[in-house]
Amino acid sequence: MKIFKKIIDLIYPEKNICFICNEFDESIKNHLCSECKSKLEFIDHQIEDHIICPLKYNDKIREIIFSYKYSKNPYLYKMLGPIVLEELEKRKGIEIDLIVPIPMSKRKKAKRGFNQSELLAKYLSEKLNIEMDTKNLIKHKKTKSQSGLSKALRRENIKGAFSIKTNVFEGKSVLIVDDIMTTGATYNEAKRNIMDKGAKKTYLITIASGRDD
Repeated sequence: MKIFKKIIDLIYPEKNICFICNEFDESIKNHLCSECKSKLEFIDHQIEDHIICPLKYNDKIREIIFSYKYSKNPYLYKMLGPIVLEELEKRKGIEIDLIVPIPMSKRKKAKRGFNQSELLAKYLSEKLNIEMDTKNLIKHKKTKSQSGLSKALRRENIKGAFSIKTNVFEGKSVLIVDDIMTTGATYNEAKRNIMDKGAKKTYLITIASGRDD
């Protein structure tokens, strides 16, 4: 199996390749070259004490996230994960007991083939050596895409969409992982369910924020 992987790596080398422009250079780390990184707009302030988010939702990151989610490019978590992890590690004093991705319905996940938030959560879980839970925050209600909806409609759309299967959250600080934050409606609904089960605190981590502040 290791020999097969080495052969594949020779044919399709992944190390030192930018996943955005496909440039190969030994200086490229975490699959992002300096030129492509310069097109990303990093947030230079803390949005809120419980929200961790490195990037503004500009045209370039919108294109990348769209490719990640809808063009069957799950491997992009290997580039996005380090960006998110670096932002989390800047925040001192945050203690996390459990990492939970925003869930998708079984039907939607089967159609897409993966949950983009779950891949990011798995990356963080492995790097931080913190348990990830994907079985107890469940999405049971069919919802429309939040994109394009007003703040009020986003809240209404996501209301009652989640439920808790088995309570593993009591007394824990939970890091909720999503791809984008705009109004925070999805996070607030997930947070409400988790806090109702006795969680100590929740945090949200996302790739990008569409908020103006």
